[in-house]
Amino acid sequence: MSRDPVFFTSPTPNACSFNGTTIHADLNTQNGNLCAYISGIPRVWACPALNNVCWSWNYACHGGDDTTPDSTQQVCNNNGQTWCCSKEYELCTQTEGQASVCWATFANPNKDLNASEAVDFDSTAYPTLTSTTINPISTALSPSSSSTLATPGVDSTAPNPSTTSSTHSTNSISLSQGSLAGIVISSILAGVFLAGLITLFIRKKLVKRLRQEQTVASSSTHASFPPQELSPETLVEANGQAGVKRELSTEQEQFELLGSSP
Repeated sequence: MSRDPVFFTSPTPNACSFNGTTIHADLNTQNGNLCAYISGIPRVWACPALNNVCWSWNYACHGGDDTTPDSTQQVCNNNGQTWCCSKEYELCTQTEGQASVCWATFANPNKDLNASEAVDFDSTAYPTLTSTTINPISTALSPSSSSTLATPGVDSTAPNPSTTSSTHSTNSISLSQGSLAGIVISSILAGVFLAGLITLFIRKKLVKRLRQEQTVASSSTHASFPPQELSPETLVEANGQAGVKRELSTEQEQFELLGSSP
Protein backbone atom coordinates (compact mmCIF):
# COMPACT_ATOMS: atom_id res chain seq x y z
CA MET A 1 0.00 0.00 0.00
CA SER A 2 1.46 3.34 -1.11
CA ARG A 3 2.05 6.00 1.53
CA ASP A 4 2.00 9.74 1.23
CA PRO A 5 5.22 11.75 1.57
CA VAL A 6 5.81 14.14 4.45
CA PHE A 7 7.47 17.42 3.49
CA PHE A 8 9.64 19.45 5.84
CA THR A 9 12.33 22.11 5.83
CA SER A 10 15.75 21.03 6.94
CA PRO A 11 17.56 22.55 9.93
CA THR A 12 20.87 21.58 8.29
CA PRO A 13 22.06 23.66 5.32
CA ASN A 14 22.09 21.79 2.01
CA ALA A 15 21.19 18.46 3.57
CA CYS A 16 18.06 16.40 4.14
CA SER A 17 17.96 14.05 7.11
CA PHE A 18 15.33 11.88 8.74
CA ASN A 19 15.55 8.92 11.09
CA GLY A 20 19.28 8.39 10.53
CA THR A 21 19.20 8.69 6.74
CA THR A 22 20.92 11.76 5.31
CA ILE A 23 21.61 13.03 1.80
CA HIS A 24 23.68 16.05 0.91
CA ALA A 25 22.11 18.34 -1.69
CA ASP A 26 24.14 21.37 -2.71
CA LEU A 27 22.12 24.59 -3.14
CA ASN A 28 18.95 23.00 -1.75
CA THR A 29 18.77 25.60 1.04
CA GLN A 30 18.70 28.60 -1.30
CA ASN A 31 16.17 26.81 -3.53
CA GLY A 32 13.51 26.38 -0.85
CA ASN A 33 15.24 24.06 1.65
CA LEU A 34 12.46 21.51 1.19
CA CYS A 35 12.90 17.81 1.95
CA ALA A 36 10.58 14.80 2.14
CA TYR A 37 10.35 11.38 3.72
CA ILE A 38 7.85 8.52 3.80
CA SER A 39 7.22 6.89 7.15
CA GLY A 40 8.71 3.40 7.34
CA ILE A 41 10.89 3.87 4.23
CA PRO A 42 14.64 4.35 4.79
CA ARG A 43 14.81 7.12 2.20
CA VAL A 44 14.83 10.92 2.21
CA TRP A 45 14.54 13.29 -0.78
CA ALA A 46 15.48 16.85 -1.68
CA CYS A 47 12.81 18.95 -3.46
CA PRO A 48 14.51 22.07 -4.87
CA ALA A 49 12.81 24.83 -6.81
CA LEU A 50 12.85 24.83 -10.62
CA ASN A 51 12.95 21.03 -10.76
CA ASN A 52 10.11 18.76 -11.78
CA VAL A 53 11.00 16.06 -9.27
CA CYS A 54 12.19 15.41 -5.77
CA TRP A 55 15.35 13.33 -5.88
CA SER A 56 17.75 11.27 -3.82
CA TRP A 57 21.04 9.49 -4.27
CA ASN A 58 21.05 5.76 -4.88
CA TYR A 59 21.27 3.34 -1.99
CA ALA A 60 22.82 -0.10 -1.58
CA CYS A 61 21.26 -3.03 -3.40
CA HIS A 62 20.13 -5.71 -0.95
CA GLY A 63 19.69 -8.72 -3.28
CA GLY A 64 22.94 -10.43 -2.38
CA ASP A 65 25.52 -8.20 -4.10
CA ASP A 66 26.03 -4.58 -5.06
CA THR A 67 24.07 -4.86 -8.31
CA THR A 68 21.21 -7.18 -7.34
CA PRO A 69 18.01 -5.60 -5.96
CA ASP A 70 15.78 -7.15 -3.37
CA SER A 71 11.99 -7.38 -3.69
CA THR A 72 11.48 -3.72 -2.74
CA GLN A 73 14.11 -2.37 -5.14
CA GLN A 74 14.72 -1.90 -8.84
CA VAL A 75 18.10 -1.90 -10.54
CA CYS A 76 19.20 1.11 -12.63
CA ASN A 77 21.91 1.32 -15.28
CA ASN A 78 23.24 4.49 -16.84
CA ASN A 79 26.59 5.97 -17.82
CA GLY A 80 28.29 2.62 -17.19
CA GLN A 81 27.11 2.44 -13.57
CA THR A 82 24.59 0.21 -11.78
CA TRP A 83 22.66 1.17 -8.65
CA CYS A 84 19.34 0.51 -6.90
CA CYS A 85 16.27 2.67 -6.26
CA SER A 86 12.99 1.98 -4.49
CA LYS A 87 10.58 0.03 -6.67
CA GLU A 88 7.42 1.61 -5.23
CA TYR A 89 8.43 5.21 -4.58
CA GLU A 90 11.19 5.98 -7.09
CA LEU A 91 12.20 5.92 -10.74
CA CYS A 92 15.66 5.56 -12.18
CA THR A 93 16.86 8.95 -13.36
CA GLN A 94 15.51 9.85 -16.78
CA THR A 95 18.36 12.23 -17.61
CA GLU A 96 20.76 10.94 -20.21
CA GLY A 97 24.28 10.40 -18.86
CA GLN A 98 23.20 10.79 -15.26
CA ALA A 99 24.00 8.08 -12.71
CA SER A 100 23.47 7.24 -9.05
CA VAL A 101 20.27 9.32 -8.83
CA CYS A 102 16.71 8.22 -8.03
CA TRP A 103 13.63 10.34 -8.81
CA ALA A 104 10.69 10.27 -6.42
CA THR A 105 7.35 9.30 -7.95
CA PHE A 106 5.43 11.93 -5.93
CA ALA A 107 5.18 15.54 -7.12
CA ASN A 108 7.64 18.26 -6.16
CA PRO A 109 5.72 21.19 -4.55
CA ASN A 110 8.43 23.59 -5.73
CA LYS A 111 8.48 22.64 -9.39
CA ASP A 112 6.67 25.81 -10.54
CA LEU A 113 8.44 28.20 -8.14
CA ASN A 114 11.70 30.06 -8.50
CA ALA A 115 14.26 30.16 -5.70
CA SER A 116 12.98 33.20 -3.77
CA GLU A 117 9.35 32.14 -4.08
CA ALA A 118 10.19 28.65 -2.84
CA VAL A 119 12.05 30.02 0.19
CA ASP A 120 9.09 32.24 1.16
CA PHE A 121 6.50 29.51 0.57
CA ASP A 122 8.30 26.56 2.15
CA SER A 123 9.27 28.46 5.32
CA THR A 124 5.60 29.08 6.12
CA ALA A 125 3.90 26.03 4.58
CA TYR A 126 6.06 23.25 6.03
CA PRO A 127 7.50 22.56 9.49
CA THR A 128 11.19 22.38 10.29
CA LEU A 129 12.20 19.03 11.76
CA THR A 130 14.56 19.56 14.67
CA SER A 131 14.30 16.22 16.47
CA THR A 132 15.59 13.94 13.72
CA THR A 133 18.92 12.17 13.96
CA ILE A 134 21.38 13.99 11.72
CA ASN A 135 23.90 11.57 10.31
CA PRO A 136 26.91 13.47 8.95
CA ILE A 137 27.75 10.57 6.61
CA SER A 138 25.38 10.20 3.68
CA THR A 139 23.94 6.75 3.09
CA ALA A 140 24.13 7.37 -0.65
CA LEU A 141 27.04 6.87 -3.01
CA SER A 142 28.80 9.90 -4.41
CA PRO A 143 27.74 10.81 -7.96
CA SER A 144 30.22 10.74 -10.78
CA SER A 145 31.79 14.05 -11.78
CA SER A 146 29.90 13.95 -15.08
CA SER A 147 26.47 13.55 -13.50
CA THR A 148 23.92 16.34 -13.63
CA LEU A 149 20.44 16.54 -12.22
CA ALA A 150 18.86 18.34 -15.12
CA THR A 151 15.28 17.26 -15.84
CA PRO A 152 13.55 17.36 -19.23
CA GLY A 153 11.70 20.63 -19.78
CA VAL A 154 13.31 22.40 -16.83
CA ASP A 155 15.41 25.52 -17.43
CA SER A 156 17.87 24.90 -14.61
CA THR A 157 19.34 21.90 -12.86
CA ALA A 158 18.65 20.54 -9.42
CA PRO A 159 21.19 21.05 -6.61
CA ASN A 160 24.03 18.61 -7.09
CA PRO A 161 27.35 18.13 -5.25
CA SER A 162 29.01 17.49 -8.61
CA THR A 163 31.07 19.87 -10.73
CA THR A 164 27.89 21.19 -12.37
CA SER A 165 26.80 23.04 -9.21
CA SER A 166 28.47 26.30 -10.32
CA THR A 167 26.50 26.24 -13.57
CA HIS A 168 23.31 25.63 -11.66
CA SER A 169 23.90 28.52 -9.29
CA THR A 170 24.12 31.01 -12.15
CA ASN A 171 20.97 29.67 -13.79
CA SER A 172 18.73 29.17 -10.78
CA ILE A 173 19.14 32.56 -9.12
CA SER A 174 16.61 34.98 -10.54
CA LEU A 175 14.31 37.74 -9.41
CA SER A 176 10.74 36.78 -8.68
CA GLN A 177 7.85 38.57 -10.35
CA GLY A 178 7.01 40.15 -7.03
CA SER A 179 10.56 41.53 -6.70
CA LEU A 180 10.46 42.93 -10.23
CA ALA A 181 7.07 44.54 -9.57
CA GLY A 182 8.44 46.07 -6.38
CA ILE A 183 11.40 47.53 -8.25
CA VAL A 184 9.14 48.99 -10.96
CA ILE A 185 6.74 50.52 -8.41
CA SER A 186 9.63 51.96 -6.38
CA SER A 187 11.10 53.50 -9.53
CA ILE A 188 7.75 55.09 -10.44
CA LEU A 189 7.28 56.50 -6.94
CA ALA A 190 10.82 57.86 -6.95
CA GLY A 191 10.16 59.52 -10.32
CA VAL A 192 6.92 61.10 -9.08
CA PHE A 193 8.64 62.37 -5.94
CA LEU A 194 11.50 63.85 -7.97
CA ALA A 195 9.06 65.50 -10.37
CA GLY A 196 7.21 67.01 -7.39
CA LEU A 197 10.44 68.46 -6.00
CA ILE A 198 11.34 69.95 -9.37
CA THR A 199 7.85 71.45 -9.77
CA LEU A 200 7.98 72.96 -6.27
CA PHE A 201 11.42 74.45 -6.96
CA ILE A 202 10.29 75.97 -10.27
CA ARG A 203 7.14 77.35 -8.67
CA LYS A 204 9.13 79.05 -5.90
CA LYS A 205 11.47 80.56 -8.49
CA LEU A 206 8.53 81.90 -10.52
CA VAL A 207 6.84 83.39 -7.44
CA LYS A 208 10.07 85.09 -6.40
CA ARG A 209 10.61 86.46 -9.89
CA LEU A 210 7.02 87.75 -10.11
CA ARG A 211 7.39 89.55 -6.79
CA GLN A 212 10.61 91.17 -7.97
CA GLU A 213 8.92 92.33 -11.19
CA GLN A 214 6.01 93.81 -9.21
CA THR A 215 8.45 95.69 -6.93
CA VAL A 216 10.31 97.13 -9.94
CA ALA A 217 7.04 98.15 -11.61
CA SER A 218 5.84 99.94 -8.46
CA SER A 219 9.12 101.84 -8.14
CA SER A 220 8.93 102.90 -11.79
CA THR A 221 5.38 104.27 -11.36
CA HIS A 222 6.38 106.52 -8.46
CA ALA A 223 9.50 107.71 -10.24
CA SER A 224 7.58 108.69 -13.42
CA PHE A 225 5.63 111.46 -11.65
CA PRO A 226 8.21 113.76 -9.94
CA PRO A 227 7.13 116.85 -8.00
CA GLN A 228 6.61 119.83 -10.38
CA GLU A 229 8.85 122.87 -9.86
CA LEU A 230 7.19 126.30 -9.86
CA SER A 231 8.44 128.93 -12.26
CA PRO A 232 9.77 132.24 -10.91
CA GLU A 233 6.65 134.08 -12.20
CA THR A 234 4.40 131.68 -10.39
CA LEU A 235 6.40 132.09 -7.22
CA VAL A 236 6.21 135.93 -7.45
CA GLU A 237 2.47 135.76 -8.10
CA ALA A 238 1.97 133.41 -5.19
CA ASN A 239 4.07 135.59 -2.90
CA GLY A 240 2.15 138.70 -3.99
CA GLN A 241 -1.17 137.11 -3.23
CA ALA A 242 0.13 136.02 0.15
CA GLY A 243 1.28 139.63 0.87
CA VAL A 244 -2.12 141.07 -0.04
CA LYS A 245 -3.79 138.56 2.20
CA ARG A 246 -1.46 139.52 5.04
CA GLU A 247 -2.17 143.28 4.49
CA LEU A 248 -5.92 142.77 4.41
CA SER A 249 -5.70 140.74 7.54
CA THR A 250 -3.69 143.50 9.28
CA GLU A 251 -6.10 146.27 8.18
CA GLN A 252 -9.07 144.26 9.32
CA GLU A 253 -7.47 143.74 12.71
CA GLN A 254 -6.77 147.46 13.02
CA PHE A 255 -10.32 148.30 12.05
CA GLU A 256 -11.70 145.90 14.53
CA LEU A 257 -9.38 147.35 17.21
CA LEU A 258 -10.49 150.92 16.41
CA GLY A 259 -14.11 149.98 16.37
CA SER A 260 -13.84 148.26 19.68
CA SER A 261 -12.18 151.26 21.47
CA PRO A 262 -14.50 153.49 23.82
